[in-house]
Amino acid sequence: MPSSPGPMKSATIDATRSPVTHAAAPRNVHPLISGHFDAPFDRLEWAERRRFQMLAAGSRARHRHDRRARDTRAVRVLVTNDDGVASPGLLALAEAVFRAGHEPLVVAPASDHSGCGGSIGPLGAGGRIEYERQALPSGVPAVAVDGPPALCVISACLGGFGRNPDAVVAGVNPGNNTGRAVLHSGTVAAALTALTFSRSAVAVSLALSDAMPWDLAARAAVVPLPWLAGLPRPVALNLNLPALELGMPKGVRAARLADAGIVQATVEEVTDGVLELTLPSPTDLHPSSDTALVLDGYATVTVLAGIERRGGDDQHLAAAMVARSFEREAVSA
Repeated sequence: MPSSPGPMKSATIDATRSPVTHAAAPRNVHPLISGHFDAPFDRLEWAERRRFQMLAAGSRARHRHDRRARDTRAVRVLVTNDDGVASPGLLALAEAVFRAGHEPLVVAPASDHSGCGGSIGPLGAGGRIEYERQALPSGVPAVAVDGPPALCVISACLGGFGRNPDAVVAGVNPGNNTGRAVLHSGTVAAALTALTFSRSAVAVSLALSDAMPWDLAARAAVVPLPWLAGLPRPVALNLNLPALELGMPKGVRAARLADAGIVQATVEEVTDGVLELTLPSPTDLHPSSDTALVLDGYATVTVLAGIERRGGDDQHLAAAMVARSFEREAVSA
């Protein structure tokens, strides 16, 4: 049985222990997440689809004999979210990880940090992280951190709460995280932060509706964890489930990021110094995008690459411009 909640404690993050190089997530999808698109492909999408099919065929040939053992092995899973340690989505996710035979390490914000993105708060060298040990209603031990989800992932992956996790799962978020708006999601940011520690992750979100089947969404997110933990390079998956008042989704689709998310904002000035946000429905969505598919009743899976260097001629041109500005400063000094 878990121990009773103890006094508030603090830990120190040693930033030097964080990996210097960040492994970029592969841009392909594993055959476990076999997806197809009903809409016609443009040339780029067709090339991506062919690359996915060839990778899937090669992966099946290489791993046919040991797939079952690999996909059922127990792993230590960091469970977090951006809605707080008392969120029903987190409780369902921790329970699903435990019931699947894995070891849950629950480290989540003590309060709601929705929409915080990848922020970690005002920390510097020697910064202290306040946390409290708790127990979830199911009896699973948990740690409530006074900070956003990215900070939870950092502190756990630095060994602040015992052995480092093998994989990370974030959610279940109430409301979808689709399109380029995922940049602002604390749930997705937790998964992307895991990549910087060479840990694969799943971010899972469920559309808001009268019926919120947290358990169903949580079980879906747990399925790929053993495979993810064994990959040579880390992968972040963004899993979105539609509104499920009628039961199951129509299907599961591998989807591209939409240009816009489920929620799109516009601003209007009401009075001097006050802006009002309005949330119109999304329009002109590509039919194979995650936002369009979720609105049509499909669950979607999207591989996110995280932060990576782009390079190219633009980078060298920009560097030359900055260098020229320093040259002018030196001449005029």
